[in-house]
Parts: sequence; structure tokens; C-alpha cells
Amino acid sequence: MNTIIYSIGHDPAADRPAVVICVPLEPASRSPIQLVTRTSKPAPGIRHPADRSLKLNRDGVFSDLVSVEQQLWRPENVEYLGILPEPFLSGVLGRFS
Repeated sequence: MNTIIYSIGHDPAADRPAVVICVPLEPASRSPIQLVTRTSKPAPGIRHPADRSLKLNRDGVFSDLVSVEQQLWRPENVEYLGILPEPFLSGVLGRFS
């Protein structure tokens, strides 16, 4: 995901892996999409090993809850990498949702 689409905050990385945890039910809703971003730097959160199937070449941590306005969720700003496997997905959902 391109980090310039965050609703609030600044990220020093140009792009960052993330897990979508909440999408508004109504497409016309003004509610943002909520995600948890992954960093390879030490941080509190849900640890996740490198996973080449998801294009994640380094160990990391899902650590920050961020929001993205729906109108910015476009192919030029995001890339689908796949589904985060268990038990990592349950860990992220349990901690952040």
C-alpha cells in the first residue's frame, strides 16, 4: 500500500504491507477502511516471519492501526498480496479489531 493514502499520520516508508481488518458495509459510506501495517523494525505488535508467497522478504511485526479513505483505495495505490495465514491473521484481528 502506498503510505501517502493514510488518513492521519506520516510514514517514512513509501509503501508498506498491511492487513485490511474493516471495510464499511456500504460503498457510499464515508467511513474509512481500517488496516494494520507491517514493519520490519522492532515494534510492539504481532510478529510475523518472512513469507515469500506474500512478497515479504524480511521478518516483521504488524504494529500500527491506520485508516484509508475509500476513494483512495485504488489499484494505483494498493496491491493485493494474498491472505495472511493463521495464526497470524487471528492474532492481528484479536489485537486490533
